[in-house]
Amino acid sequence: MNTKEYIRVELDASPGAVRDWLDAVAEDAERIGGSPFGVVSMELRADPEGRMQGHRRRYGIFDGRGVQVLDAAMCSRSKTTNTTELEIRRGETFPLMMQQLVRLLGERFSGLRGDVLEQKPSGGPGAPPLACNVWLEEQMRCLPDPKEYHHLYSAWLAHYIVLRGYEPQDPRRSFRAAARGSLRRIRRRRPK
Repeated sequence: MNTKEYIRVELDASPGAVRDWLDAVAEDAERIGGSPFGVVSMELRADPEGRMQGHRRRYGIFDGRGVQVLDAAMCSRSKTTNTTELEIRRGETFPLMMQQLVRLLGERFSGLRGDVLEQKPSGGPGAPPLACNVWLEEQMRCLPDPKEYHHLYSAWLAHYIVLRGYEPQDPRRSFRAAARGSLRRIRRRRPK
């Protein structure tokens, strides 16, 4: 999916309620765009020991041709709270604009806080992050302590090799650099 823009928000809702909201968004997109859209559950990632990190859910909205046009990843920090961190990545061909999605979130969930923690169109300065580094940041974000990321090395390296076709020249150094960048972004995006 060619990501046009993304947001991160925190809201008072269970991941199941956010899933229901995504169904409504797909219906709105179908009305506006005139073609069918559907919500599909995506792969849930586990750490190398097979345990899920946090309470993660990931969904994609696909158009009638089977092309993903929206990605929604959510992470709930504990089973006892109803606070969910939601990241939405919108593709270029999705008919609803990001501002409309934020408005729809605010209408459905009263606990939307921090409004938009980050909104960034693609094409800004610098190269976009590698998919393996985006994966690493998502995994770290759902850890109780994001600084305890070392067990993610093997899985990150496997993602890197799949993406690039070869290992980095110094894999451990590349992993540490990717993790440091992820930690900086995680700290910057957390509400105060």
